[in-house]
Amino acid sequence: MRAVRRFDPAAHRIGVFCPSDGVSKFPRRTRRAIEALRRLAPTGVEVASNTMSITGEDDRALRHADFTSLLEDDSVGLIICATGGYTALELSLMLDDALLDAYTKPLIGFSDVTNLLMSIYARTGIASFHGPMALPNFGEAHASAWEWNAMMNAVSHADCPWPVEDPPAICDSFRFWDRDDDGPASCPLRPQRSTFGTGLAEGRLLGGNLDSLVSLTAAGLAPDWHDVIIFWEAAFGSVTKARRDLATLSSAGIFDAAAGMIVGLPFQVEGAQKISDMAREVAEAHGLPTIYGISLGHTWPIVTLPIGATARIDTQDASIMILESAVIS
Repeated sequence: MRAVRRFDPAAHRIGVFCPSDGVSKFPRRTRRAIEALRRLAPTGVEVASNTMSITGEDDRALRHADFTSLLEDDSVGLIICATGGYTALELSLMLDDALLDAYTKPLIGFSDVTNLLMSIYARTGIASFHGPMALPNFGEAHASAWEWNAMMNAVSHADCPWPVEDPPAICDSFRFWDRDDDGPASCPLRPQRSTFGTGLAEGRLLGGNLDSLVSLTAAGLAPDWHDVIIFWEAAFGSVTKARRDLATLSSAGIFDAAAGMIVGLPFQVEGAQKISDMAREVAEAHGLPTIYGISLGHTWPIVTLPIGATARIDTQDASIMILESAVIS
């Protein structure tokens, strides 16, 4: 793993851009997200110039230009993706090695952004972060201080080891942006980790959204999965689609190669109660120590996981420890 430059909130700005879908149809939530980030980041926020023009359709050149500008802007020390969608894979395919080799700052997102984070790691070994995005997370009516602090711990501090801890409460409900998200989100769930299999597992931390991991595999952009701790979360659709996706990854040998597994809470999956059973099946079939029930994707708030860093999971106490820093001073 190649660590990236530590984000110093007192010296660097935050950059925001759309790697996938657009945000123009959600002006209120976009404004709220940017205002929240500006309150949290004393040195300011740089919103890429094409952010409000991007639709997520045939605008690859605009997304590429925005990403490049934020990478090359020395005042920007952290790049937060605006939201997910379906087209981050296209952006991944446009990036050239020279641009990637010059990349030295933390990049963070989840969902479809898995395609961007993981393909960068596969090509260069450069670390990135699976964690909050601008609209889904900081666009909430009351942004989570816990979520911000967890993210800052991952992107700003080089001390290791550190534990991946759960948020105090979790929201798993779906609300239409700019329609029924005026008030604070209800967070009725309390963290409750489960374990499958027994023992310790140690390895590089790689993974993301389940749909995106299948896309990466099909596109030939996935990393080497040997001896990794793979993490995934299923979002939207049905449990049968998740089963198909897991079968695809299994047939590609990914679970046979892995050392352990972390499974996120499902989000808006029809038959979601069966995701736990499916995770158990994968764990038992491939002999993977597994921790289930982490808020790491479309639920809110979420943990931040450093992609490419060495981690250890222990089924005895359901702990996740980050052993290697993904940032350097």
